[in-house]
Amino acid sequence: MPYLIAGDSPNDHGMLVMADHKLWITRLEKPVYQKATVELALLNNPKSWLFQPTLISHSSGFVADSKDLAKRKNVATDKIVESVQLLKTSLKKW
Repeated sequence: MPYLIAGDSPNDHGMLVMADHKLWITRLEKPVYQKATVELALLNNPKSWLFQPTLISHSSGFVADSKDLAKRKNVATDKIVESVQLLKTSLKKW
């Protein structure tokens, strides 16, 4: 079994569930991806998942936390807000 696998789209789900540890690059502009992945993580040892939020368009790059997101200009789109809410409510992150 692989020690660590990383992914950023639902196409990676099959590969991720095989690993001891999973790194999910959380593209905040894609809430549909996040919903599917949160559901998968909750069913597959949630403590083995690490979610790393990132922005891929506006002010691109990794996002440290909700304070970091708030500092960035023009990024509070509906899709990003939806993704952040999924992380907060489903995974108790952020």
